[in-house]
Amino acid sequence: MVDVREGDVNTEDVQRGEATAESGERGRGLRFRTKGSTDARQLALELDVLVATLGDLTDDQRGYLRERWRPEVMHAKQRVEVSRRNYYLLRLPTVLGAVSLPPLASPTVEAPWARWAALVVSLVVAGCTAAEGLFRFGNRWRLYRRMLDELRREGWAYAHKIGAPYEQEEAEKVFPTFVRRSEDILRRYGEEYVTEVVVLGGSAQPADATRGVVPGHQP
Repeated sequence: MVDVREGDVNTEDVQRGEATAESGERGRGLRFRTKGSTDARQLALELDVLVATLGDLTDDQRGYLRERWRPEVMHAKQRVEVSRRNYYLLRLPTVLGAVSLPPLASPTVEAPWARWAALVVSLVVAGCTAAEGLFRFGNRWRLYRRMLDELRREGWAYAHKIGAPYEQEEAEKVFPTFVRRSEDILRRYGEEYVTEVVVLGGSAQPADATRGVVPGHQP
């Protein structure tokens, strides 16, 4: 069990979390504080506190947490927010257009503007539907959300030695078990991304389709 005491937390790690969250906001062009950016900042601090309180790690093990596991968690968090926003941006016009199109296209409506409005609405609906079918933001949202939850859960399970893999392993085998299980999560995400986004979307494979397979890759 990890016991967090004053002095155990490396302030540089905490500051690094704040800087990472803020740089992520600037990279996405956000100039105002949103719930998503606040959540990202809190997550960055949470992860840095977790890494800083693990005092029984070698430099290589701590490097894996800081340079591999933590960036993957933060990347998943950012992509969850982006995918969710894009999904609703496409779905809302589709639903509203589908509801408003029948009255506009009704034969009983003789106003000339109604036909033009029906044409514009139908084009918007068709465009949003095609974009969602191509980019599969709903599938991306679900995949990133699951990867985020699994990586966070694995990190805390390792820190507190919770669950059969960590409770039963010898001390020197606990970290390799954590690495293996984390890499399995990333590998499974890469495989599911190809199946549920690239293949179903019919688009060319983007750079992050192999994320989790190529260490250090940032799309």
